[in-house]
Amino acid sequence: ETEDLVKDCTELEALAGQAQRQRVKRILLDHVSSMRAHIQHEDSKRLHKRKHHTISDCRVHDQIVAITRGEHGFILMNLSKKWAELKSMTFEGSDLVGHYKEQIFGFGIEIDQGHAVSAWAGSRGNPIKIGPHTALIFVKQH
Repeated sequence: ETEDLVKDCTELEALAGQAQRQRVKRILLDHVSSMRAHIQHEDSKRLHKRKHHTISDCRVHDQIVAITRGEHGFILMNLSKKWAELKSMTFEGSDLVGHYKEQIFGFGIEIDQGHAVSAWAGSRGNPIKIGPHTALIFVKQH
């Protein structure tokens, strides 16, 4: 449908170029402008519905930043010059649930239905440790 609307706009613009009267030309071009705005609006709505393309930024701790991408994965960054040691970590408001594998160091973590880290590098209940100036990249495992 969008492709047809774009073709209609192109044809109307060509007709406007051939119009003898300025008023007719203005009416056609105003209509084309309105149609193009509609096309952009529909494209924007379609992109907004693709939840897996959204990126959320949430600070989980004063020195740790998490950037999530839907349920597909996330990045944890320790912005500090010191090791970060957390007793727990929760991704409130995220879609993260399941098993995720860290892409550089290769360890896995589990995130439960409450969006909390329930296992870190194979152990449950131990503190979560992230080195200084470190970015950890996690991708969901199926």
